[in-house]
Amino acid sequence: MSEIELKLRWRRTWDDHPDDFSAFAEEQGVGRIYKMAGGPQGRRWYWTMNAMIGHTGFSRSGFEDTPREAAREVEEIWFTRGVAVLARKVAASGG
Repeated sequence: MSEIELKLRWRRTWDDHPDDFSAFAEEQGVGRIYKMAGGPQGRRWYWTMNAMIGHTGFSRSGFEDTPREAAREVEEIWFTRGVAVLARKVAASGG
């Protein structure tokens, strides 16, 4: 598998949780990934893309085997499904 290039700004959600990261576009939080500890999805990476754009909320989530794959899913929704474009339009209109 080739290296997955990430475009959003990713950082640890909490300093004392090494397997938990949040994604930001500008200053807006848009997603999070973290390793599940137990249950049927244990040791897999949970991802969620949540964004509030104006009065519209967007939310998608799922599981992947690696942190890069999970981050890619967040970015896929943000960039290619029009959420980022809508966010820029709303910001430009002041709403």
